[in-house]
Amino acid sequence: MNTYVGVLLGGEAVLAFRAEDDDQAREMIDDHEGNLRSDLQTLVGTDGKPLWDGKSAIHVKEAANAAQHPEWKAVARPSN
Repeated sequence: MNTYVGVLLGGEAVLAFRAEDDDQAREMIDDHEGNLRSDLQTLVGTDGKPLWDGKSAIHVKEAANAAQHPEWKAVARPSN
């Protein structure tokens, strides 16, 4: 499983999530019925506005370097 360090909206990373590969990450973002798009419209930034306007392009980027993988893996570890 790969860590995607963020969904880049206007160049700003606002979300980290895990996916098996680039294709699955893209499918998760492109899923109009999925939770990611809904969450990005519901969650607000420090300015009080939703993180996503519902229209802007959403881009995904795999973790920038190997050092980030253990950190994200620890955070994303499923609870048993």
